[in-house]
Amino acid sequence: MKIDTIYSKILLYGFLAALFFSSTFAINKWLNVEMLGHWYWTASLRYIYVFLLINIIILIKNGSYSLLRTYKCYFQNILFWNMAGGIGFGIFYLCLCYAASYSDGWVLASTWQTTILFTPVVLFLLKERIKLHGVLYLIVMFIGVLLINNYAFKTIDDAFFNSIIPILIAAFSYPLGNTLCKFACEGKYEKISIHKYGISKDPLNQILIMVLGALPLIFIVGFIVNPTQPTIYQLKYIFIIAILTGVIATYFLYKARKIANKDGTALAFADGTQSIESPLALFWGFILFNEQLPNLSGWIGLILLTLGMGLFYLKNIKRQNNSIQNQKNY
Repeated sequence: MKIDTIYSKILLYGFLAALFFSSTFAINKWLNVEMLGHWYWTASLRYIYVFLLINIIILIKNGSYSLLRTYKCYFQNILFWNMAGGIGFGIFYLCLCYAASYSDGWVLASTWQTTILFTPVVLFLLKERIKLHGVLYLIVMFIGVLLINNYAFKTIDDAFFNSIIPILIAAFSYPLGNTLCKFACEGKYEKISIHKYGISKDPLNQILIMVLGALPLIFIVGFIVNPTQPTIYQLKYIFIIAILTGVIATYFLYKARKIANKDGTALAFADGTQSIESPLALFWGFILFNEQLPNLSGWIGLILLTLGMGLFYLKNIKRQNNSIQNQKNY
């Protein structure tokens, strides 16, 4: 397959993945505000549905042995997985759904991109070596986020604490919890290594064990919050969200990565396509729910955010090309 054909297909599947991922930002706000549903059910029901779906998929795809080994791994390292899953899945999505009651979808999606800034912080806290290249692009992205949310930073009020702060907590929790899972799967934590269970290389098993770790925290928060009963709309449409994000969007992203095969440059490009979630979330919110368009500084921030992401990934692609070329010369 020609290089341009490969990249065209990656771009197509990556765009479709981002389209479905970004749709959930607007749907969450619609469920919480328009349908008067409590934010807690928007978060918890998604994981309950994903839990059921993942169990069925693993059972069909890998068999009962693989499923039982996942549960055995979880219960034998329950404290670690409750921490990793509780942070990376539980706190992450609880905060995101809470903020959806106070923020437009495009603001939510844009501010969420700060998770890219928090990733090197997480690696530093976990005592990993950090390469400083690309910091300039991260700063450009962060400035973009500040401009997008300029109205929120004019005054420190309830809207600020109920929207921006929870999103930032979610943006930090997601890489922290999932990096803990990644390191455990790679055997970096000897006492918590899951290699002996034979499930460390299958993303489905990893998703299940992280969901298992998140459920205790989700149930505890439900007891504390004591929400009203979920609406019929939440019961129906959150199942749709689970399918959109957990099945369709993930399928398209995995399809793009599969086309990239073992080409590191193409793989970086496939992951980079997800940077268009912010403008897509703006599209969903405006078309479906008539959300307010950003002001001038918001548009500039959106451009800077997208530009920073694009340059960040192009820099990685260029570096990988130079590395490949040096290996050939050697």
